[in-house]
Amino acid sequence: MEKKTLMPLEVLALALGLIFFIYIGWFLGYNKLVKLPNIIHNQNQTNDKIDTAASLLLTNYYSKPDTTISIADSMIAGMVSGLNDPYTYYADQTRYEEIKSFTQKSNIDFKKLNDNTYYLKFDWFTKNLKDELSGDLANIPNSENKILILDFRENLGGNFESVLWFLDNFLNNINVVTEKYNTQEVLQNTSPTTSLASIKIVMVVSKETSSGGELVSAVFQENNRAKIIGEKTYGKNTIGDFFEFPDGSAIHISIGKWVTANGVDINKTGVIPDVVIDSVGEKTLNELLQFIP
Repeated sequence: MEKKTLMPLEVLALALGLIFFIYIGWFLGYNKLVKLPNIIHNQNQTNDKIDTAASLLLTNYYSKPDTTISIADSMIAGMVSGLNDPYTYYADQTRYEEIKSFTQKSNIDFKKLNDNTYYLKFDWFTKNLKDELSGDLANIPNSENKILILDFRENLGGNFESVLWFLDNFLNNINVVTEKYNTQEVLQNTSPTTSLASIKIVMVVSKETSSGGELVSAVFQENNRAKIIGEKTYGKNTIGDFFEFPDGSAIHISIGKWVTANGVDINKTGVIPDVVIDSVGEKTLNELLQFIP
């Protein structure tokens, strides 16, 4: 069979058609005429309702025989953009694979600099961070005469439960964070048996530090647990999750936010360090050591 070649006018018509469906999706999302944005912005938001919303997308757009994948993707992408949330977004197959590859690697760099100083850096709170990091933390003496440098200049956050586990290692029975789903507030507490409650901590942050990395710095600062040095952090306190579609694409939805136990909300304001260091992201480790007491 001879393969048909699309004429320029047909290509133009196809492109205009996809643009039209993107606009329709945006219009529906913006005006909240479909259930997904209603659920996201509704009161008493829960993970179950978000799951329901994702199921609606699968049913309404992917299960209809007369709806092509490209049209469904275009409508979903347009609808998501109408939610006006920078952290709720649609990822096609390629982008989602890149995201999954990144989020599965914490890139841990742990070393003993001298008899009294230890250095720890990682870029992402993976779901398996406890398994990846527990051995290194066990090698750090819990002594007030020792110093741990936490380099979070490139930490972009990650799994919320892993962030809380990490805090548990350094805070002794302290209220850490309030997770808000509109009218619902869930209080999270740290463990009363903390393995590294005494060691001194110097935490380095930058304008790139965001989300879970900011949560750690904000909680440490609020509880006088660490000296924070560097630049003001990014300013993102949302909690999100991915929902996958049959074609390998996914939608990332903001399902809540965190604040500190004292109600500090760092959204768009960031965490202000105790000691400001300009261009801290360009500093080498040896240059950073000049700021360590």
